[in-house]
Amino acid sequence: MWNQYFSDLANDTTGNSSDPSKWLQLLNYDSDHYPECDNIISWADITTALNDTLNNKAPGADGVPSEIWKLVMVEKSPTSDLAKTILKIIKIMHETGNIPKSMTTSVVVPVPKKGDMKDTQQL
Repeated sequence: MWNQYFSDLANDTTGNSSDPSKWLQLLNYDSDHYPECDNIISWADITTALNDTLNNKAPGADGVPSEIWKLVMVEKSPTSDLAKTILKIIKIMHETGNIPKSMTTSVVVPVPKKGDMKDTQQL
């Protein structure tokens, strides 16, 4: 029941999500609002982003809590195997524009309000 409910929510019945023409018309080609996005990603960028992640939260689909990822923040440059791997993966994603499917997947846990736990309207 819950699987079907969330599948229905995510289903794009219009086809807009995969239609580039729908989104291209929203772009303003006259200006580059975020030129820093073209910069090479630095180790400092990564540690800053890690620092901004919250502690004591449920991990993502990989099962690794943010506290583990944050262990590399003390490194001035990536020296540990974990830090080198993080940097390599992020640079590849930035250069190719491809994000692994495992990084675009999330785990949704419905938390119903009091009442019938099978009522999808009780969220």
